[in-house]
Amino acid sequence: MKIAVASDDKKMVCGHVGRCQGFIIYEAEGKKVMGREYKPNDFTEHAKHGGHDHEHHDHHAAGIGHPWIKEALDGCAALISLGMGKRLWDDLAALNVTPIITDVEDADQAVQLYLEGKLPTFDSGAACRH
Repeated sequence: MKIAVASDDKKMVCGHVGRCQGFIIYEAEGKKVMGREYKPNDFTEHAKHGGHDHEHHDHHAAGIGHPWIKEALDGCAALISLGMGKRLWDDLAALNVTPIITDVEDADQAVQLYLEGKLPTFDSGAACRH
């Protein structure tokens, strides 16, 4: 199973998925992490342009959502962050990627807790914690 964590520094979970510097992709078997790699965020419009821009808003207005998700999180079962917008939450769920919002800031710890079924999480109503 693959689990993605939004991260700016390859160590800590970050609070805004679209603006994160990258994604730590963990490979796990059962409750054990088998490996990890860092995938720089060259997918989101926020990351490419440093914030909200016209093109990004056009995607939302056109109902396209977040088209980068499929490529960025290919094969991932879940995405862990400290916060994300409701639209991203819904887009992830539609792609069968479990959106997870937590207050655990250490990425390795968050993934281990997730694998053990002990990660404290918030529901989509708290999605805009960023």
